[in-house]
Amino acid sequence: LEGLCVAVTVKHAQNDLVIVDDFESLPKGDAQFMHDLADIRNWGYSVLFVHDSSEVPENLAQACEQIPSFNVMPVYGLNCFSLIKHDTVVFSLPALNLFQSRILYHKNRATSLQRKYRYADYKRTILCEAEKEVDPIHVPFI
Repeated sequence: LEGLCVAVTVKHAQNDLVIVDDFESLPKGDAQFMHDLADIRNWGYSVLFVHDSSEVPENLAQACEQIPSFNVMPVYGLNCFSLIKHDTVVFSLPALNLFQSRILYHKNRATSLQRKYRYADYKRTILCEAEKEVDPIHVPFI
């Protein structure tokens, strides 16, 4: 989680984070348009497009399919390696909102999502562990 936050912050600080309204307004399957757009805006050789769902708009998918260094990824697949590997990361606005809400939820939640590691469930067991140990020299340590 912290790695994702750091990677996105670094991309933003390097001015390599781009936010667009949506990907539906792109010309249908025009790879040359995408290549020229990246060239004009100095996006670099490799570009990662982040969409809010796994159902990517057809025009973006067709255009990125023809350019090997352009990749499309849903928010749920976003990882630190992909963010650092690509020169520029392009978020759609819905994808950025979804990413932000998930990051804030996990950074600010109070309980663990894994029930087996909840301290409150095992507190009594842990505190009563040493009741049966009777050693006059070494006092039980909890």
